[in-house]
Amino acid sequence: MRRRSRITALALGLALLGPRTAVAQGPVAEAVQTESPDWTGLTRWLGAGRGARLDVRTGPLDLASLSPKSGVAVIAPERPVPAEPLLRFVREGGRLLVADEGEASAELWAGLGLRSAPAPRSGQTTLPGHPDFVVLTPTTAGVFDGVERLVTNHPGAFAETPLDAAVRYADGAPFAFQLSVGNGEVLVLADSSLFINLMQAVPENARFAANAMAWLAEDGTRPVHLLAGADSTQGDYAGVAPPDEKLGGAATLNRGLARLSTARPDDPAVRFFVALLLAATCIYALAVFPGAGSRRRPTGPRFPGPRPRPDAPPPTNAPPSRTEPR
Repeated sequence: MRRRSRITALALGLALLGPRTAVAQGPVAEAVQTESPDWTGLTRWLGAGRGARLDVRTGPLDLASLSPKSGVAVIAPERPVPAEPLLRFVREGGRLLVADEGEASAELWAGLGLRSAPAPRSGQTTLPGHPDFVVLTPTTAGVFDGVERLVTNHPGAFAETPLDAAVRYADGAPFAFQLSVGNGEVLVLADSSLFINLMQAVPENARFAANAMAWLAEDGTRPVHLLAGADSTQGDYAGVAPPDEKLGGAATLNRGLARLSTARPDDPAVRFFVALLLAATCIYALAVFPGAGSRRRPTGPRFPGPRPRPDAPPPTNAPPSRTEPR
């Protein structure tokens, strides 16, 4: 009875939004817009993050200036997500949230070992009168802490995988994952509408969205870049040099040789790193054998002082000679 009353309350919360609710009965037909106050906009979520004094940035995402000490949220992208640079960003310590049920994130899913799948449409808990608003129960760990329900709108799903899902459908189909990748973390959800203005009217959704924003910002220590809808990316992720590469050339040489082992014989990198290896060898030889290029020293035993003449008398401190008896 308590569960049914809670679901009824969620339905009433959606009904308070007025006629726009009818628009959300089908898949999101309008593009998600970051700064739009319309029902498909993200201004509620964006405003909540900035109201909490978090550094939330919008507009085109410049991958070249992206730091691994930041967060990136990708919501319903209209064009394919640049998977390889974003995964490098995560492995170096970045935090990435991707909420999408389309094909634009397919390459990113593949890089994480995931594959999208149709969501189950039978045997699910839905809002009364809203069969496409599927209610899911997340775990209480990580970013889902304190969130008892998620109300989705035409969600997708992921194919079964050995990875542990944070949220599943009633039949066990995965809906969301929170994963550690390298030094960073990824949160993926098969529904972009969780963050739009319409669905943020649901208190449980708003609580989860606030948790997600705080996680991306690491409670205010990271800037968060919000990329949604038609927002584009530019440049390529440059990454950061590991600390040992800033101390000298040895680590750089070692990493170069590692890359050299996988390079093609005609790759320009091969010629570069061979030259680098030769230069390093010469520097090492000069450092260890500083006199290698100077005049050759004589060989044989060395005397501590001037060499004595053959006819010189023995030194005064020499022991007296002994005469053998006849």
